[in-house]
Amino acid sequence: MAAMGLLLAPLLPVGLGQARAAGDVVVNITDAGYSPAQVTVSLGDSVTWVNTGQKVHSVVTDAGISPTVNSGGLAPGQRFSFLFDSPGTYTYHSSTEPSYSYDSSGNAYTAYALSGTVTVPGAAPATTPTAGAPASASCAFVLGFKTLHDLDPADTGDCLTNQSYASNGDAQQQTTKGLMVWRKADNWTAFTNGYTTWINGPNGLVSRLNTARFPWEHDTAGASAAPAPAAPPPAATPSPDPLVTIDDANGFTPNYVVIQAGHTVTWINKGQQAHSVVNNNGNPPFDSGALQPGQMYSYNFVLPGGDYTYHSSTEPSHLYKDANGVDTIGWTFQGRIIVQ
Repeated sequence: MAAMGLLLAPLLPVGLGQARAAGDVVVNITDAGYSPAQVTVSLGDSVTWVNTGQKVHSVVTDAGISPTVNSGGLAPGQRFSFLFDSPGTYTYHSSTEPSYSYDSSGNAYTAYALSGTVTVPGAAPATTPTAGAPASASCAFVLGFKTLHDLDPADTGDCLTNQSYASNGDAQQQTTKGLMVWRKADNWTAFTNGYTTWINGPNGLVSRLNTARFPWEHDTAGASAAPAPAAPPPAATPSPDPLVTIDDANGFTPNYVVIQAGHTVTWINKGQQAHSVVNNNGNPPFDSGALQPGQMYSYNFVLPGGDYTYHSSTEPSHLYKDANGVDTIGWTFQGRIIVQ
């Protein structure tokens, strides 16, 4: 199968005079959704998605769909093309918007804020997910990850990938609900959905918010199942102009910085995928757009007395009900900046 992921210079929306090859269908991605959301192409044709919105969006096939399509984060004006040489129905979504994992009655299901379908007529449909089945027939939980999954399959979900190792020595495995991690720093196995972390600890399976720690945990940067805004350390010393790295496994490092007003924070993407830096509440409105590997983004914090949480919008986010029943968005990679 041939797949082409192309990130090019900004281009005009469809209908404004841009040329395209015969057989190539163009789908615009606006901040409201894909247009058109349903397209049919012939075997061997390609679809090109163009981000004509003002925010970062992506194109990712739903769990269980094969072959997999994944554009990574697309900044405004960028595009991605994929050639479909297998017949089937390909449902897809944008992973930069929240997904919903329950309905009003509390029944589990998955719905995406932005979704679309590509149909390729032929004799055999693409693999589609079935209720209760693993997201991928080629993946499996083993050892500590299997134990953790079996203790709480409803919260951990099904596997999306097999176990792999991060650069810091941690073992990791993506699931339909989040990320499993065996933490080399303290030898515990954990799972996070971006907001809550479950740990198979000394007294069995326990859970906490990503911003908290149990006394028996090894409290180092990146030790939790997924990075989260850290609690303020005692007597934090401001950094003059801190540099924050972003990688595919640990997110923002450090994920908590303290600066004096008038200083600048710079983020650099050291990963292999696109990431971004977006203020959670939009005030001040810092938003890097999609940062490709090696790209940098800087923001000068002028006003004192600020406490800003931020996230990467190119990873999946999830909508959860907190302990008070309030809808809350959890981000995979999060950070925090205190301006004194």
